[in-house]
Order: sequence, then C-alpha cells, then structure tokens
Amino acid sequence: MEHLEKGIRDLDRKIAHGKLVMDNGFIRARIPQRGIVALHIPTEHQTPPDKVLRMMRGGLRDLATRIEGDDSLSAIRRIVAASWIATRHPYILEQLGFHVDTEAEEPEAAEFLKRYNKSDTYGKGPATFVYISREELLNKYGNNA
Repeated sequence: MEHLEKGIRDLDRKIAHGKLVMDNGFIRARIPQRGIVALHIPTEHQTPPDKVLRMMRGGLRDLATRIEGDDSLSAIRRIVAASWIATRHPYILEQLGFHVDTEAEEPEAAEFLKRYNKSDTYGKGPATFVYISREELLNKYGNNA
C-alpha cells in the first residue's frame, strides 16, 4: 500500500510540474503551461562553477536543438527558471543569455516563484526569476548559432 501511495504522489508531482521535454542529466526542462518551458537544475550537484557553466551551456544547446526539431514544441515562447544562482550571482545567468527579473515583474514570476520561495528548504534564501525568449535561445544556442 505504501508503494502505491508513493507512486501516486510521484505521479501528482510530475503532473504538477508539467510534461518532461528534456533531461540531460543536469538540466531538466518541463512544460508547466502552454508556451512556457521551465528549467530545473538539481541542487544536489556539487560541481565547480566553471564546469556548471559549461554544463548549462550544453544543456541549453540540447534544449534549443529539441525545440527546433520537435513540431510539438512550436508553441514554446519562453524558457523560465527560478534560480538561487541568479539571486547570488545574476551575471552567470546573464552570460547564458537570460534576463534576470530581480523585482519579479514578469507575468509568470509570482506564480513560478511561490513554488520555490515557500520555504528555505535548501538554505539558499529566495530564488530569483529568470527568462529567455525562444528567439533568444535559438539565436544563442540553436543549430544556426
């Protein structure tokens, strides 16, 4: 019975976070709502910052390739994330091409951040909302970049 309940909780969590678009072992990308891809980088990675940046660039190239080549993703207009990295080191996300919304003024910011800022689970403080448009992602990381 406990195994079944855990399976139901896991399924509920997967549905709540949207359809999985990509998981390259470092970056997970899901579609929580129409036109939006939400990125997640697991916090358990204890990787040096320079390697994290390389892995993030590789993950964004993978995502751009997936968005370019999959007609079912043609409605994607923005890629968003709630990031503790952006709170402490916004220039890292800006180097990757993201806009850092420190005031949470973007339409999706409040809804997206409430999930991450409910509690300080990881001891990292509040997350910051970041986003990049589809066009910006493809220009920077796509096949023609």
